[in-house]
Amino acid sequence: MARASSKRSATLQAYADPAEMPASEATRVAMLLAIDEPDIRSDVQLARLVAGGLLPASAVALAEVLGQHRVVGPVVPEATLRRVRRGRKVLSRQHSERLYELGRVVDAVSRAYHGDRDAIEAFLSRPHPLLEGETPFDMVRSSSAGAEAVLNLIRRAEAGVAVWRNRERSRGRCVPIGSAILLAGFRCGARQAPDACPAGGTRPAPK
Repeated sequence: MARASSKRSATLQAYADPAEMPASEATRVAMLLAIDEPDIRSDVQLARLVAGGLLPASAVALAEVLGQHRVVGPVVPEATLRRVRRGRKVLSRQHSERLYELGRVVDAVSRAYHGDRDAIEAFLSRPHPLLEGETPFDMVRSSSAGAEAVLNLIRRAEAGVAVWRNRERSRGRCVPIGSAILLAGFRCGARQAPDACPAGGTRPAPK
């Protein structure tokens, strides 16, 4: 357990200095999935590998980053992983695509949080209002469309896009300030002051 935790920390710490990371998303995701193909530099190359089936080592590597409970079971059933490893085969295309999609999200949120493990875990686990109350992790493992929704959320945060949401039980609206709030989600309640949002947003001035 301690060994896995140490390896997880080391992997995420690599994101602390973005300048030291590969510029190619495909290369970074391949690293997270422990794909031993040094020449992977494009999405097309990685897509071909995923289509052909990833090795069980990819599931193990991602489990070492996120924790076994996140990968073995929710993404790849434990019995399937044991069977594939025992038979020295590759994972099915479906399971390989799920691992790839999860790897892309882990890469994106690790870049956004500079490898902060606690922040990454909180983001993946917390229901998000812009995902209609779903957690990013559940969205990612549900489908490729769910994974894309989470990636779009992270991209919007990185781009500094302002997102408006209706205030709960109120006619006002909150404008989140900064990417951290967009990533973390925000709520406003009727008990809050009319011009304040607990997440750091402000109510638009009346027209």
